[in-house]
Amino acid sequence: MNLNNKDNEELLQHIIENFKIDINGYHGPAHWSRVLENTKKISEYYNFQSPVFELFAILHDSQRENENSDPYHGPRAAKWIQENRNNFKSLQNLTEDEFLTLKYACDSHSTPIKFSPSYIIDICHDSDRLDLGRVGISPCASYMNTNYSKSLCY
Repeated sequence: MNLNNKDNEELLQHIIENFKIDINGYHGPAHWSRVLENTKKISEYYNFQSPVFELFAILHDSQRENENSDPYHGPRAAKWIQENRNNFKSLQNLTEDEFLTLKYACDSHSTPIKFSPSYIIDICHDSDRLDLGRVGISPCASYMNTNYSKSLCY
């Protein structure tokens, strides 16, 4: 992954070392990299930046227990973020609002939300959904939150 924030490298290494499923599977680092690239593309379009984007890419699937149906992996990721806030500089450096936004984005990323409380969350969720092609699902505009993401659906 091409990380912008060097503080995130320690976190990424920890997540990779403790990843419970196939590191080369559908939900591993290759997917995280594509999610990160999608957040960059969408956020550049809207001229909007946030440290949450890079952390979401790393963490949103980090607590999966299998490659298939795992409806609680988002809430587990949010819980992990809460429990590990003081263990990683990249999480410590977030404002309280950014921290809560990251937790909410991870917790809810596999549930379609029509009205999210934050544009940051919209971009995070869209970035993940734009990579559904990896599992044979064409991204659908009706599941996207931003107009730009809708235009990227095929």
